[in-house]
Amino acid sequence: MTECTPRTLDAAVSFGERFSARIVAAHLSRIGIRSVALDAWDAGLVTDARFGGARPLPESETSIRRALAEVEGVPVITGYVGKCRTGEITTLGRGGSDFSAAIFGAALGAEEIQIWTDVDGVMTADPRIVPQAKQVRSMSFAEAAELAFFGAKVLHPATMAPAVRTNIPIRVLNSFRPEQIGTLVTARPEKSDGPVRSIAHKDHIAVVNVVAPPMMLQFGFLERVADVFARHEIVVDMIATSEVSLALSTEPGARLEPALVELAAFSEASVVRDVALVSVVGEGLRERIDPCATVLATLAELRVQVEMISYGATRNNLSLVVPGDRVREVVTALHERLFGRSP
Repeated sequence: MTECTPRTLDAAVSFGERFSARIVAAHLSRIGIRSVALDAWDAGLVTDARFGGARPLPESETSIRRALAEVEGVPVITGYVGKCRTGEITTLGRGGSDFSAAIFGAALGAEEIQIWTDVDGVMTADPRIVPQAKQVRSMSFAEAAELAFFGAKVLHPATMAPAVRTNIPIRVLNSFRPEQIGTLVTARPEKSDGPVRSIAHKDHIAVVNVVAPPMMLQFGFLERVADVFARHEIVVDMIATSEVSLALSTEPGARLEPALVELAAFSEASVVRDVALVSVVGEGLRERIDPCATVLATLAELRVQVEMISYGATRNNLSLVVPGDRVREVVTALHERLFGRSP
């Protein structure tokens, strides 16, 4: 009999990082830099038991400092993986290596956490959609967190938390062009030339529309809907509400069917699939009204029907759900209007 449970899968996929750490440490030692390869759990990282999306436990910070204090030479530590208290291997989810860097950097009180990727830093839009996208030299933790959560691939959403807690800057750099200065993410970045830092997007999301029957117009309806999503571990990106209805956008690949069965017991629930989320992010949005007007005017010019719209409580993110087959057109047009044409 064979199995591929989340626990088994985490153990299997951990070998890539474990091999890589040993190869890098061996190369560094060969060129004269004394190095030691360490699995993250031997370096002090302890996680919960959420296989495929584990999070560090509070005792990790102390155990990391204790473990690495005994290492002689440069520690080369596996990213993406950890172990729970029962000794089973876990992984931190997509982009977990960046998260690992932030966890260890925060525990050690690093001067700077560096994330090396394949682009020059955070860009004003995905360069695969907008080739003329520009590099963002600096941004705030809040802006970077919004971009990461709403689809930017350069940073893992969870990466921000350890850095914010310890106020350690994050620098995003290009492995293929190390001479580039990259993007610096800090609590107090340089002032931007405009109100918008970047445009992020997510493809293939779904929107769940939940309508309360007349007898449910009472306290507790929103709580019941939220409880269903929480128990099924469905991540919600956006919420739009009215007196009798609720719309929620969810991550690509979310397993909605079991949740819809539960929702049907006390509401009318339906799903709109193959839509996309576009987010315009910048702390300048809270100071000026013209960017929001530009976004809406651009969508009107393109005759794009918007499924949902949200202007978050932080007032640094304007998000819209648009037809999936028009997301590239929308992102390109918004970038041109908000950042101008390339010379």
